[in-house]
Amino acid sequence: MNGEAEIWDKVYKSDNAFFGEEPSNFALFCFNYIKTNKHIKKILDLGTGHGRLYNV
Repeated sequence: MNGEAEIWDKVYKSDNAFFGEEPSNFALFCFNYIKTNKHIKKILDLGTGHGRLYNV
């Protein structure tokens, strides 16, 4: 590792709300789109976002 992981570990340990505590607008848009389009059976997440959980 080149030290980047250690830097981000320190950021999140000191302030786990660094990027906010709410889901992003894009995450909410996708969630609502999938929820209203019942024919969607699978999605692929390519590691987007900052790892925040969104409980439904």
